[in-house]
Amino acid sequence: MEKQEKIVALYVRVSTEEQAREGYSVENQINRLKDYASFQGWNNLSIFADEGESAKNMNRPALKQLLRLIKQGKVSVVLTIAVDRLSRNLLDMLQFVELCEKHNTTYICASQNFDTSTPMGRMVLQILAAFAEFERSMIAARVKSGMFELADKKKRYLAVPPFGYQFDQHQNLQIVAEEAAWVSKAADMFLLGYGYRAIAQWLNESKVCTRKGAFWSSSTIRQMLTNELYTGKLIWNRRYLDKRGQICWRDPEKWVVKEQAHPPILTEEQWNAIQARITRSLPKGGQRQAKHRLSGLLICAYCGAKMISRPYSSKGPHKIRKIFVCQ
Repeated sequence: MEKQEKIVALYVRVSTEEQAREGYSVENQINRLKDYASFQGWNNLSIFADEGESAKNMNRPALKQLLRLIKQGKVSVVLTIAVDRLSRNLLDMLQFVELCEKHNTTYICASQNFDTSTPMGRMVLQILAAFAEFERSMIAARVKSGMFELADKKKRYLAVPPFGYQFDQHQNLQIVAEEAAWVSKAADMFLLGYGYRAIAQWLNESKVCTRKGAFWSSSTIRQMLTNELYTGKLIWNRRYLDKRGQICWRDPEKWVVKEQAHPPILTEEQWNAIQARITRSLPKGGQRQAKHRLSGLLICAYCGAKMISRPYSSKGPHKIRKIFVCQ
């Protein structure tokens, strides 16, 4: 059986910021790489394109497909227009070159006219990759500074508006009256003792969808009832992603908090009452918790959720009496 010829991989990438930049369109990159490959006399070309993808890491659909083929020994050459098309992270670039060397694949940058099959090419690659990483860090710093100013000085919300709000022509939050009515009703139901699941079921039965057009669930109801945005307050810079990509919380003194940044849907009284119910006192670690024989066995006839035990009253002659309610 004849051995299959290895491919010459033409990898192209554009991010959303670069799609309008002259010389960086996908079509332009492909045409230039094809011309380079034709000049070299290479055949069996395969195109791998990632559109609207950042170079901050290697987690891109087309690139992951290319990496799999390299590991399978099916790629002879990887060709890009510039180093930053492949990655702006020096460590990722060095690991990519090491992978190529391990599987007899050569990486070539057409515009800088070097390849990693030579010691000089590898040295130039490391220098260019370091500059690409530096440029990405500078861009990220400028973007973060601009977003911080928008949130701090102009009280601008910097994410997708939640259910109940939309952007006006000036990118400020304004209330969507019909959606806001559902938010307010959900808050009232919660304060009357209804649980997340019961509220979600009620919204679904009322043919109300989330902003993404999906059904409501316990988690989406909880997210709505714990979002300070509904009180007219804007809080930014609370969380960040660490090097492992995990969400971490900053110290509260570093948060950007703006009161009355937009029209509220819930009052401060409603918000405080909701949070008081959510964070009501629970047994702490090591404390003895009460046992109830029917806990987890009784099912609510209305919503199907399991029922839990709680005191009948916080004061008076019946405060030691226990009853079961829907969670």
